[in-house]
Amino acid sequence: MYVIPYVIKKIVSSIPVLIGVSIIAFLLGVVSLGDPAREALSADGVSTPTIEEIEQKRIELGLDQSLPQQYLSWMKDILKGDLGRSFITNIPIAEEFKKRLPRTFALSFSALFLVIFISIPLAVLMAVNKNGWFDHIGRIMSLLFISTPGFLAAILLMMFFSVNLRWLPTSGYGTLFHLLMPSVVLALGTSGVIMRVNRATMLEVLHKNYIMNAYAKGLTSPLVIYRHALRNSILPVVTLIGNYFGGILGGSAIIETIFAIPGVGSYAVQGITSMDYPVIQAYVLFTGVVYILFNLLIDLLYIVIDPRIRLGGELK
Repeated sequence: MYVIPYVIKKIVSSIPVLIGVSIIAFLLGVVSLGDPAREALSADGVSTPTIEEIEQKRIELGLDQSLPQQYLSWMKDILKGDLGRSFITNIPIAEEFKKRLPRTFALSFSALFLVIFISIPLAVLMAVNKNGWFDHIGRIMSLLFISTPGFLAAILLMMFFSVNLRWLPTSGYGTLFHLLMPSVVLALGTSGVIMRVNRATMLEVLHKNYIMNAYAKGLTSPLVIYRHALRNSILPVVTLIGNYFGGILGGSAIIETIFAIPGVGSYAVQGITSMDYPVIQAYVLFTGVVYILFNLLIDLLYIVIDPRIRLGGELK
């Protein structure tokens, strides 16, 4: 069986990337504009710290040590689950993440659900009806989804569904209705890309000999399309979804801010505007780790989708 070596290879190859992400996250808080010690002491916007207070704070934060020592100390705390404290609120960042993560994941996975279960069926219908009216409309829609900025889509949806029709709340978090518009906005760009890519891969597969043989054996069109054509065309789309999940997760920061969702993304935006370096470090590390783990999951999903991996064959 080739499965176990394949899994081990993917896990081992992810370790250097995780280390690289941690180094980048660490450097954002150390090698940055301004002095983190000064920013921590003047976070209230009123205090003017003295040189002695700044030096004492630098020692307290470990900034008097060399960069390798600071990194190792920071990573030691991270591995213990200690993400540091916010300069602004002095609340442990891990507590804020624990409270806000479910909201961010609810938004991100809702958007991912829309991407998978709307764009892929639409792409299949576009390919089956090549050059028909549905295909033309679908291509225009996908181009519109890709080219529309998220903030503009959010404003238009708010005006139509919240202000005019009063069907959905404009902001906040608490029910599925609060997630509907943010999820749609977050899914638009990725859905447009998936529609175009999956249409192209489906068109390529539909002209293969084994598809014609399946029809010749008397199999029904839906069975041939969804069991044979879609399964053999979906691998590039799965790869694309894995790559774009990082974009969905990162884009949630802006969407959370627009729709006033108290998630990790809006927390990071607050940290950026107030130069709260520990919050920025934690968010960069979090998004990097989630992105790597999700792509690792996608790589392992290849085993289920493509039998050539299970048999140790080559992907062509």
